[in-house]
Amino acid sequence: MQQLDYWFENHPEGFYKFLEPSDHPAYKIGDSWTEELGMSRHEFRTAFDKIGIRYKSKSDFDRADDKFQGLFYCSYVDRRSNLTYYFRNHDLVDAALDQLLSKPPTAPSTTWAKPAEKPHLASEHPVKPDSGFTGNQESVFTGKPECGFTGNQGCESTVNPDIPPPLYRDYNTETTTTTDNSGAIDPGGCGENLIFPKCTENESVAIHQLLSSCPDEMQQAALDEIEGARQAGVIKTNLVPFARGIMMAIARGTFTVGHGSKVLEQRNRQNRRMTSDSSNKTNQLLDTNALSKGKALLEKVNGLRTKIS
Repeated sequence: MQQLDYWFENHPEGFYKFLEPSDHPAYKIGDSWTEELGMSRHEFRTAFDKIGIRYKSKSDFDRADDKFQGLFYCSYVDRRSNLTYYFRNHDLVDAALDQLLSKPPTAPSTTWAKPAEKPHLASEHPVKPDSGFTGNQESVFTGKPECGFTGNQGCESTVNPDIPPPLYRDYNTETTTTTDNSGAIDPGGCGENLIFPKCTENESVAIHQLLSSCPDEMQQAALDEIEGARQAGVIKTNLVPFARGIMMAIARGTFTVGHGSKVLEQRNRQNRRMTSDSSNKTNQLLDTNALSKGKALLEKVNGLRTKIS
């Protein structure tokens, strides 16, 4: 919800956004919900359904008398352009924010209450242009009206221009070397004692560059999250867009460990196994030395007995 409002601040009348990486001409690397939030498409839809209504087509959206069905947001898929548009129920969201901000600091947090009646729509358009919470009132969807929604190069990106992607190569055309779990601990590339996910050389280079913007103490956790997502099958094509989403989440303070915990446990198990193997080898070496010394002592004793006799 916080991220939705982040985009509505600049696009109060609505905007389109991709759910995951796509070969659509309007898609830009890093410009999808799964990359930005570091979650799967199913996780995003589950979360959105708690606060918004999804329409399968623009026709269904147009036929609906109450676009939001009493929820904070709504979206519809335009089948002609193959784009998904998002809208904000300004009356309801602004009222909820006002209610939240008006609470005393010591008051316990409660779930935002919904008004008894569904908000009245001032016009056919499902947004309120004079909202106090949504910033730029001249914005129309993703910016320049002449760009349309077909990926015109003059169109403004829906990605924050202040955080450009570190690499502009289209890594979505590349695939990872494997999707099995045999490389859970096997580094695809190492630097500064970091364990990288199993990936191609190009992916390793790109991820290494992305790490330059990540705090040192979070770098291994980020790499583990990428490897864990790869093992879980969340990443279908390329690791780089997902990695970029993880770095953005860390920068915003919204990153939480999910798939990475499994990878950390795998590495800990391997470390324990290696320690145990090393200990066994040491014991075996000690036993061999002890046997050698014992044998030498017996030979010496036998020699003394021979001299005495």
